[in-house]
Amino acid sequence: MEQTAAGIANMRGLSDNLNFRKEEVSLLRELAGRVGELSARPVEEEKKRDWTSLNDLRCTRPLIFCDPENGWNEIITQDQIQSVTPLARVWEMSLRKEIFWGETMKDDRVIEPYFNVTYHYEDNGYGVRLETRGGEDGGSYVYDFPVRN
Repeated sequence: MEQTAAGIANMRGLSDNLNFRKEEVSLLRELAGRVGELSARPVEEEKKRDWTSLNDLRCTRPLIFCDPENGWNEIITQDQIQSVTPLARVWEMSLRKEIFWGETMKDDRVIEPYFNVTYHYEDNGYGVRLETRGGEDGGSYVYDFPVRN
C-alpha cells in the first residue's frame, strides 16, 4: 500500500467499492472506537492549546512532531492489515496509524475525533504530461519538466 509523504494512502486507481465484509466493518468500527478514545484524552486538548500558542508566536515549550512518512509500511506491515477489500485496507491502515501515534509515538501531534476520507482520482491525461526519471521499486524520482526556460 503506497503512502504519500503526508502519510495518506495513494488512492489513484483504487476501486471505490464500499461492499465491505462484515468482519471488516466490525474491525473498522473497533479501530475507530479506539481512535475516539484516544482523541478524548485531556492531553489532546493540551496539545491543541500548545499548537495554537506556537502558531500565535507564544510558544511555552518546544513541540515535537514525528512523522515516519514513507516508513509507515515498516511500522505497520501488510501482514498486520486484516481487511481484504482494497478501500477497507486503506482505511484500516489510516486508523492503525492514528492509534500508533497516540499509543506508541506519543509526540505532540493531536489525535482528532474524526476520520478523513481520502479522495479518489484517475489521471485522464488532461494538461501537460509530466515524465519522471527513476522511481523504480518505489524509490525516489525526479520530474523531467517540459518547460525548461
